[in-house]
Amino acid sequence: MTATAGALTTNGQVKVAVLVTATPHRLVARALGPDFPYGTLLINVLGSFMLGLIQEVGLSTLLIPDTWRLVLAIGVMGGFTTYSSFSYETLKLVETGSWVAATAYVVLTTTFCLVGCALGLALGRVLVAGKGGW
Repeated sequence: MTATAGALTTNGQVKVAVLVTATPHRLVARALGPDFPYGTLLINVLGSFMLGLIQEVGLSTLLIPDTWRLVLAIGVMGGFTTYSSFSYETLKLVETGSWVAATAYVVLTTTFCLVGCALGLALGRVLVAGKGGW
């Protein structure tokens, strides 16, 4: 079940990456270059946010049973986010001499993913508190 969920969300990952890569904001593209992996960054930040939300709601309420929480966290979010792409794209930027873009990518990914996860946890706490603990 977890593997199936992961396989299904990989398709969404590709669609988001293509959409974002095809239409980067001009200011950002000018600063970081057209080869900067905008799509992967967005996917990993969104996935981190969703993982925080799923874990908070699943671990602090009975709304998401443990089995489904694991399917969502490991299968769906694991299939949607992509650490291997992050690693590869960072190394490709380094190999092409794009040290500024590579450094920015590592810093932005780490920072935004941690902030995204924290925001997901916070939203989960607000939702749980607002519903009387479910």
